[in-house]
Amino acid sequence: MNFFDKILKFTNPIFDCVLDERDREGGELMTYKLFYYLEDDTVSIKELKENQEGRDYFPMLLRKQKLPKNWKENPVSHPSIFLEKSDAEVSEYYSPKDLIVGTTIFVYGRKFLLLDCDGFTRCYYEKALKLTQPDRVRLDSSPKRAPRLEVPSYLGLGTPEDSLASYHSLVPKSPKKDVITYLVNVNKFLRYGCVLDTAHPEDKIRKFVLSLSLADGTITIMESSVDNSGIRGGRFLSPRKVWLPGCNPDEPEYYTAKDLHIGATVVVFAHRFKIVSADLYVYRYMQAYPEIFSPIAIDSVRNFLLAEGHLKDDLRRATEEEYQKLEQSDGPSEQGEVQKRLAGFQIGDSNGASPAPIASPRASPVPYGDAQAAPFAEPPEHPCPHPIIPDEELRKAYHTNEPDELAIQAYNVPEDPTSSRQGSPKKGSKSVHFQDDC
Repeated sequence: MNFFDKILKFTNPIFDCVLDERDREGGELMTYKLFYYLEDDTVSIKELKENQEGRDYFPMLLRKQKLPKNWKENPVSHPSIFLEKSDAEVSEYYSPKDLIVGTTIFVYGRKFLLLDCDGFTRCYYEKALKLTQPDRVRLDSSPKRAPRLEVPSYLGLGTPEDSLASYHSLVPKSPKKDVITYLVNVNKFLRYGCVLDTAHPEDKIRKFVLSLSLADGTITIMESSVDNSGIRGGRFLSPRKVWLPGCNPDEPEYYTAKDLHIGATVVVFAHRFKIVSADLYVYRYMQAYPEIFSPIAIDSVRNFLLAEGHLKDDLRRATEEEYQKLEQSDGPSEQGEVQKRLAGFQIGDSNGASPAPIASPRASPVPYGDAQAAPFAEPPEHPCPHPIIPDEELRKAYHTNEPDELAIQAYNVPEDPTSSRQGSPKKGSKSVHFQDDC
């Protein structure tokens, strides 16, 4: 009666319901409280409400009873027809000396790890049993990881974005679109000329126009009509996004503007298209967004348009800018280009002296022996290189007895190229003589 209503409480906040058998499927850790009653040496195990994670609350895992150490061990005299054992068949039960923090006990095949006990239990063991309970056992308290949900593979129905949206929601929803990008780039297309990269000779004459929509990234391919080819032109590919070759079907990557340039190959459903031309808008778009494209792509389009003669304004503008830079730069230096080149080679005599600068032919006269060369003189300009003879001077220069009107009329008569006599006017023709002064 001294220990009436006295209970040893062992707290087991973490309990493996699979009895610490990790190889067993469905095992997990659950928290319980183990009660040991000193009045009759019975044990009870109570489940905590912390375990209510998707399961019903079951308050008592083990009702109050004596707990045998080896519940499978049966004496020889025990009849096999009986399902339960009596106290006479059980050789040994759990006692307070067996309940130590950090040890594992077996409750009808289930393993319980004792993690801690309350203050009364520690005091009882020190005074009555002369045993010291160890400190609390610390286990890894990392949060439980939610099971990773694997996205199902793409089945080929619709687009991968549609399949993914149906996976995340019970009611299928269309994937979200970038409305801002669509409104900014609506009705903007990059057009390229393509040919089929194939070994069949009948397909080498086919011509296509590939259009990339900047609004939604879809590609449209139209085939041009070729006379006497036997192939009708028209739509070859309706607007849709085209996968890059070798990408993951579950997380596909699509063709974008940076992948398209002259010389590139576009694979569309096992058809290989080689880009051979581009329009002027493609080059303007590359100039506006050079960070998207590689230098090789920009150069390929520029060289093609230059060969086609579509960048005349750009060439003229670039030439004017270079000319303005030359005008804004400093004027020519006194030392000529030849002197600069020779000075760079450091040509001198055997003594190491630097060569004398080459004199300009228009520089000061250089003495030669006793004689002195005359300085270079500019040729005199004609006072009237293009004389304009007025009508009055023309009349004065005419030395004939004919009237002035006939002299002027004779001046306007052209010379007959069929005339055999050179230097003398034909009979009946008129001649005009000019004075020596202008």
